[in-house]
Amino acid sequence: MDSGAAVVEPQAGTPEPADEAATDSADSETGAAMAETSGDRLEMAFSRDCWIRVVDATGKRLVEGVQSAGDRVSLNGEAPYRLTVGDAAAVSEMTLNGKTETLPGSGSGQVLRFSLP
Repeated sequence: MDSGAAVVEPQAGTPEPADEAATDSADSETGAAMAETSGDRLEMAFSRDCWIRVVDATGKRLVEGVQSAGDRVSLNGEAPYRLTVGDAAAVSEMTLNGKTETLPGSGSGQVLRFSLP
């Protein structure tokens, strides 16, 4: 009887590989969608007016100009990014690929020039 039970266990486990295949298919679709928006995503939020410039690794200028209080920018490009921030204290949030990043300074009116990552 134990050998019969051993035969039943693989049959009971048969749907699991099918579920894994469905998960793999879903992951493939997600991967394809991500490939369409490939690159590194930089997001910044501002608590007051601030001039910024962001250039990606290819030399493409992604943004340059004044951002107002409450503004958010979402940029896609190739890291590392070169950033110039006209007022370090004005940046209330910054993430790279969903990971919170800290500015190398936070003084009011402090101009920062730095790279991420």
